[in-house]
Amino acid sequence: MVASPLVETKLLAPQPRGDAVARPRLTELLDQGRERRLTLVSAPAGFGKTMLLAKGLTQPAGQRRPVAWVSLEEDDSQPARFWTYLVTAIHRALPDVGDGALTLLATGQPSLDGVVATLINELATTATELDLVLDDYHLVDGPDLQPSVAYLLEHLPPRVRLVISTRVDPALPLARLRARSPSRHSTCSPGRRWYGQDREPSAHRCDCLSRSDRRRARGSEQRDAMSWARLG
Repeated sequence: MVASPLVETKLLAPQPRGDAVARPRLTELLDQGRERRLTLVSAPAGFGKTMLLAKGLTQPAGQRRPVAWVSLEEDDSQPARFWTYLVTAIHRALPDVGDGALTLLATGQPSLDGVVATLINELATTATELDLVLDDYHLVDGPDLQPSVAYLLEHLPPRVRLVISTRVDPALPLARLRARSPSRHSTCSPGRRWYGQDREPSAHRCDCLSRSDRRRARGSEQRDAMSWARLG
């Protein structure tokens, strides 16, 4: 059971700033990944991951599918707390989903297997598409959460996409997912490419910085781009 009340603002997508740099190419890639199971946005601090997702997934109002958003902090690595935030975010976006899983979480000693399985079954009953965003996932990534999050990812219904923003690649079974369905997987990150069965590059390279941004960037690491993995 969660020991303290949930912080409501962590369940709200940030409002994009008026002076935020427009990134139409990256927004287009977000749209193209709608049919995938996972969209992974990985880049160092300060590259605008959160603003990109907030603007690309939530605007313009009324023209995007529902978004369940969780802004993560280090304290959320405790499994019951993490899953309470995640399920609550989904319930806010899709009111018909999450009651069963939240009931299990409220018992005080929930079985994570039961919570995740119940949530997956509830998601499978809805015909509504959903983007589930876990922002700053690197703050909670670890052995306590990895098995349950991996199970959710591997069993997500087709209408649900998990969107993760992180500074480092998460400890999730990305290679196993690629191996299970290589024709439906593509990924790209600085310095490497992954290939499908036909050996043709199936990846996009996305520059997170504009030319003027790049001129102002400091350090060789800031010349690299945001890395993406979109897995089906």
